[in-house]
Amino acid sequence: MAEYIKFKATIKMWFMFGKDAMEKHGFTHMLVISNMLDYTDCCIYASGLEDVCKKYQEYSVGMQKVLEIYDLSLNLEDQLNELLTWHPTRVEINKMIEMKRSKRSS
Repeated sequence: MAEYIKFKATIKMWFMFGKDAMEKHGFTHMLVISNMLDYTDCCIYASGLEDVCKKYQEYSVGMQKVLEIYDLSLNLEDQLNELLTWHPTRVEINKMIEMKRSKRSS
């Protein structure tokens, strides 16, 4: 339980940093990434849904895994109370990726 509380506090810190930098850097989302090799977590910020998709693909290979995606415009506490936070959902991300692929192949 202590690890979960520590992780939640870290998420809050990352979220607040991203929220503070929203206007300056155009951040809209925060992706929580886990390195499955040494079980360290970090976050990256994305600017718009296309950037979310790009970073989702980039960080979903090898020993890295996207654990959650937070929407910086939504209430943090509501998102923290979800079992897993995915804004946009995995289904929406995969649809956007497929649409992008089909545009390239036409």
